[in-house]
Amino acid sequence: MVGVLAGKMTKTGKVGAVAGLEGLPNMIASMGGFRLGVKSVRPEAEVKIIYLQSMEDPAAAKEATFSLIAGGADVVAGKLNAGQSGIIQAAKEKNVFATGRSVGHTAIAPERVLTNIDEKWSDIYAAAVTELRAGKLSGHYVAYGYNTPTGGAELRYSADRALNPAVPAAVAAELETVKKKIASGEIKVKPTKDDARGGA
Repeated sequence: MVGVLAGKMTKTGKVGAVAGLEGLPNMIASMGGFRLGVKSVRPEAEVKIIYLQSMEDPAAAKEATFSLIAGGADVVAGKLNAGQSGIIQAAKEKNVFATGRSVGHTAIAPERVLTNIDEKWSDIYAAAVTELRAGKLSGHYVAYGYNTPTGGAELRYSADRALNPAVPAAVAAELETVKKKIASGEIKVKPTKDDARGGA
């Protein structure tokens, strides 16, 4: 979903992401899904991903974001913890769009944050405990999404809206269509390690 949004909002045809923990299943799902989302609406777009050693370093994330922006990226996403604020700060300083990971990121740069991936950890933990109690919990990776009983996350710009008002209504409508198609199984997102690769 964030990839589709980035693909629709870029004017340069270049987007980027900054992440950590390269190669882990959740990072392959997130960053690979981001690249696939961009390419689904803008096949010719350049998508560059930079992986950091730490999820917690805003200064390193900011420098990586500056590098992406210098290369032409005008929308930057990411999957970091404390480091995500560095992406938002760089986007604010260079006047490009970014996505955050909590509505708190919107407060840093309301005009630059397109949306946030608001992860529903309480729902995920409750689902895991239910599986554990039923004797069904195993060690395999579970990708929660619109197509699972527990969605895992939703897009939130603020408490009362999903997207920045700068996102055109047609783009918002397209995102809703994509969401419904993922939920119904019409769109199946299965990122590979190559989809999540670093670089362009």
